[in-house]
Amino acid sequence: MQELDPQNNPYANPYAAPQSSIYSPPPLPQQEELVDRGMRLIAAILDSVLYVFSMVPGMIFRSDQRCLHDLVADTIMIKA
Repeated sequence: MQELDPQNNPYANPYAAPQSSIYSPPPLPQQEELVDRGMRLIAAILDSVLYVFSMVPGMIFRSDQRCLHDLVADTIMIKA
């Protein structure tokens, strides 16, 4: 069979991807066991709770004494 070279073979595709050998790296050594889905769920819930608690002081204890719902509704605080 003739080599598929565009210069020598008129039927070769000049736009074809170059031919190369595929290198497969050796497998990595066994690492520690990954956590299961339940532990990942608990970690995600804990992350969400900690994120909310870190944002709450900035939403409530502002210098103008307006909370997040006051900002959304565009209301103002008045002293009675």
